[in-house]
Amino acid sequence: MMTRWIAAALLATGIALALLALAPAPAGAFWLSAGGGWNSYAMGDVNGDIDLIAAAIAPQKIMEIKGGADLELAVGAPVARWLEAGVAYERMWASATPNAGDGSDYHLPAEIYKATLYRTFPSSSPDVLGFSVSLGVVRCAGGAEILTVDVTTASGQGKVSGTGPLAEVALTGDWRISGPLSMTGSLGYRYARIAHVDIGGVRASNSDGSNYAIDYSGVSARVGLKVQLGGKRRIPEPTAMNGG
Repeated sequence: MMTRWIAAALLATGIALALLALAPAPAGAFWLSAGGGWNSYAMGDVNGDIDLIAAAIAPQKIMEIKGGADLELAVGAPVARWLEAGVAYERMWASATPNAGDGSDYHLPAEIYKATLYRTFPSSSPDVLGFSVSLGVVRCAGGAEILTVDVTTASGQGKVSGTGPLAEVALTGDWRISGPLSMTGSLGYRYARIAHVDIGGVRASNSDGSNYAIDYSGVSARVGLKVQLGGKRRIPEPTAMNGG
């Protein structure tokens, strides 16, 4: 099942790249963007373990992983009227550590690779709204690890690895600042669940025998800067003022 998801995500990436290369876009037109934001996380299995640790180390405290920050780098180009395609790399952070530092630490950064289609609502203004649809993969990043001391949990401990499918939809905005530079924003929901996780080189499972999952699914909000390089920034919608 996982192999099929990864194949589908790679196929979507290939389609986006083909659109970038073949669609009738302005010559030399493409854009770069960088931004960051905050994501909520589901993390049901992980937070179940953290609750066990919290009960064992009281009155010390360790908080559940409810969300984390991210950074994203993307490149894209127009592929048709009011339609753009791009690819992006995203880094997310997730961690939990007791306030007194007893050695029970959850560090679960993740990486996302995704292909995105952006549909802009027609407008004669340089400031536009729209929506996006993304497919890709999410995987535990280097440095992901779970370390527990004197507390028995379902997950075990050690280096963490795993890969899962990603799907995301979002409302988007693009507001011109000056010339080719604009500010972007998005608010959406993503599915990003790693259903098969290895911890310390061993496939992790819950106490009931089900697969232990690391779930980055949730609401995602992001702002960033975008610069248009070459070609036309956007084809205006025809109006009575310009002969439409």
